[in-house]
Amino acid sequence: MMRTFLTLALVLVAAPGGLAYAGAFPPDSTTDQPFICDYRSFAWEFAKAIQPDHDVTLTFDALMLGTLCNQTRPPAPPPSTTPPHAGANCNIYVAVDGDDTKSGTSPATAVKTPAAGVAAARKLSGARTVCIGAGTFYIDATLELTAADSDLTVQGAAGGATWLSGARTVPSLTWVQFKVAPPIAATLQTTNNTDNQQGCSPSDPSPIATGGCGCYNNTPSVESCSARCQALGPQGCKSFAWSGASGVATTTNLGGAGWVNQCCIHADDAWNPQTGKPEYMNHVVGRWGGGHPAINIWKAQLPSGVSLPPSPQLRVDGKRSTRARFPNSNPETEQWPTGWVPDAQTWLPAKPPKSSPTNIQVVNKMLQTRNDGATLAETKNYSGGIGGPCEVFSPPFSYWCSAHPAGGGGFQYYVPSGMQLPSDTFPAGTDPSKWASGGTGATVHAFRKSHWASWMFDVDSVTSDTIHFGVGGYQGCRGGPGQDWFVENVLELLDSPGEHFIDEKTNTIYFAANSTSGPPPQDLELAVPALKIIVLVNATQADPVKSLTFNNIGFRDAAPTYMDPHGVPSGGDWALERLGAVFLEGTVGLSINTCLFERLDGNGVMISGFNRGVSIINSHFAWTGGTAIAAWGRTDELSDEGIHGWDATSGDIPQGTIVEGNIMRESGIWEKQSSCFFQAKTAGSILRRNLCFNLPRAGFNFNDGAAGGDQVHENLIFNSCRETSDHGPINSWDRQPYVTTFGIDGPGVATAHMVPRNISYNFLVANYGGGNGAIDNDDQSLRYENNHNFQVYGHQKFKTGAIRSYGNVIAYATEYGGKWNTPGTIADEPNVMFDNQVWFLNNAQYHGDQSSEWVGNRSYNNKLVGANVTLSGETLKEWQASDPATHDVGSTYLNTPISTQATQILAAARALLAPVMARSGRK
Repeated sequence: MMRTFLTLALVLVAAPGGLAYAGAFPPDSTTDQPFICDYRSFAWEFAKAIQPDHDVTLTFDALMLGTLCNQTRPPAPPPSTTPPHAGANCNIYVAVDGDDTKSGTSPATAVKTPAAGVAAARKLSGARTVCIGAGTFYIDATLELTAADSDLTVQGAAGGATWLSGARTVPSLTWVQFKVAPPIAATLQTTNNTDNQQGCSPSDPSPIATGGCGCYNNTPSVESCSARCQALGPQGCKSFAWSGASGVATTTNLGGAGWVNQCCIHADDAWNPQTGKPEYMNHVVGRWGGGHPAINIWKAQLPSGVSLPPSPQLRVDGKRSTRARFPNSNPETEQWPTGWVPDAQTWLPAKPPKSSPTNIQVVNKMLQTRNDGATLAETKNYSGGIGGPCEVFSPPFSYWCSAHPAGGGGFQYYVPSGMQLPSDTFPAGTDPSKWASGGTGATVHAFRKSHWASWMFDVDSVTSDTIHFGVGGYQGCRGGPGQDWFVENVLELLDSPGEHFIDEKTNTIYFAANSTSGPPPQDLELAVPALKIIVLVNATQADPVKSLTFNNIGFRDAAPTYMDPHGVPSGGDWALERLGAVFLEGTVGLSINTCLFERLDGNGVMISGFNRGVSIINSHFAWTGGTAIAAWGRTDELSDEGIHGWDATSGDIPQGTIVEGNIMRESGIWEKQSSCFFQAKTAGSILRRNLCFNLPRAGFNFNDGAAGGDQVHENLIFNSCRETSDHGPINSWDRQPYVTTFGIDGPGVATAHMVPRNISYNFLVANYGGGNGAIDNDDQSLRYENNHNFQVYGHQKFKTGAIRSYGNVIAYATEYGGKWNTPGTIADEPNVMFDNQVWFLNNAQYHGDQSSEWVGNRSYNNKLVGANVTLSGETLKEWQASDPATHDVGSTYLNTPISTQATQILAAARALLAPVMARSGRK
């Protein structure tokens, strides 16, 4: 029997505004083999098919084929050999050892900086190419390109050897000791009449070897249990929990007599001791304490010439160094819950806004065109609020400052003003009252309850058990109470090798050396990210940049933007900063090819406002602080008290964006509401043959319907929602209507009627927290053609209308066609499902409790498999017999456990995706 709060399973706890979560999300929603390894192996084949030339070790590792499936890891590709410059057709040359006083017209006269190269190219006419050689170019100021740079190609050396860095290098430093001490061994400290056996299995020690909690039976004394933990040491046994033979050991909430004389060893970090109940008598817990590893912290004075940005980060030998934080964690390699405190004792009430919001409600003839045949009374209105609690946004407008925002447990935006903590939260001697800074410069990162987004707050003031927030909390537009949190940038919390703290007042850097003794090595390469935008392409709709191309350029080390002003792009759940390491506005035909985006502390590419035909192809995004690629149009949300915000007919939106053949991984290092690709107020995007994996939230996110017309084909998305919930690999909302000239009536005709989106031939895995299904068409989403996808886990939402689901293979569905407004709210555009093959979890619901609505041409020819699947309590056979002419005509049902169906599921998936594999020469 498993106790409550499984360490590898999801736990739901009632909470305001949604659900709270305890423990990490599992990488799979089943333990069934061979299905887990079969689908993962097929996913790897699919990845190699859609991107034959990618580094296959990346997808092999992310799919855990070695650790889960005992497969042999392929060799890494050899490093490329790169000539100094890209090759022929160069008009201007840039080299790390160049000279900006020279002409740049030959390798021998190369200039030193990209800015000088662009300036030299502007003196030439027609198409021209600036070739930037191999090496890292530390950019002093944002490289700005304008309409004068049309027909320009910026070419880097092949193989990822050309880097534009937004960091400032730090010269060699003189280190002096700050805090150095030898290691002190920890001891097991015990507490009587206390239980911590949550998440453990009685009489089963096997989970210990894989980092879980397992229990040895027949352990009659706490001394023998403590000895087991001692033998394993602090790494193998984080804590133990022993339950004796006496006391009330057979009560229901302890799981029965199986818990007598159990010695439970926690190899995990679970520590939630329970006291004060009779059943905890004769229970003892033990945890290591009182010791510390070697302390080897040094400090150095930064030269006066090193100018620091606010709240500086640090790169050490090209990699992120963690700012001193509690709890400790490496944000690049570890995810929630590691490095997060599970909750505060109390989240303090929101600060009152300076004023009440100005509420906006707009319904007009143009918005009426959203749905054919709708009356004005039936038309979805455009709504929101200006100011009030949304004064923190830029601009100060949000759908979530409406008087009564609808959707997903909606309420008006607010965030807590601080948190009160248990007195033993921090390690001894490091509680907030001991911080010499008084909290100035510190930042708290906190999840919103339900893990829908993360917030960041500057610390305003502290006491021993309370942290009061300053500015912040605008990184997600859905307010509410907080949940898990950590705090960073506090000197007293500097205790883990590789961490740092920079005192901005004294220009002093403190660094915890990776060695147990001695100063940091003199050849340590230090750099401080300083530029938030590395390349700014800045023009207008009237005079755009045309045919600007970036080839083989690497962008890295942009400064953090999570504390910069954020806006609310539209009626979805997102808030976003209109910033990116590469920022595009006012472009036509701009192309980014085979570029690298690495360790940027904000977004990768921001496609803002007017852009036509931006293409981002065969590029690689890794370890971005926020979203890899974001497209975000503009409307006037403030003039005349906000009544024009629905009007996108000015065309100031991205249209025709192509995102193809990219690898987008390890995004959302800082902002957890982030994606591989995000769009709002955008039309006609094409997302094709991308690999998107290892991220905290949805892979592709559509924040509104806008004009629609987006095409999503042949992508592989997995390991999304690793740190968040209530989402899936693809997510959408459409709570706000917009009028564009790109809608159903063709270019130039103003309408609110969007062109349907087509999502097809994708391989989508809704694992970790993606329980809302592979395609989560959430509040008010409409007009989706979801077809011919292989969808693993979750379900398909039919929440509003005009959602057509057909030809899909869906495995391990929790339900299909139930729970929401099943037929849809658009009379002549109902939701439909047909020609799908759906394998259900045992005892699942088909059509949920609304079977009576799935009739006629709304549901037919579906192949259903699973044990004890019902339709409002009926079997499919009973449902069909009650009206053979309209009830799931042609649908079939096989009543068998899904655990026996791995071969059949994979055969169906392979047949479905065979056309994609064939186009790449793989089957």
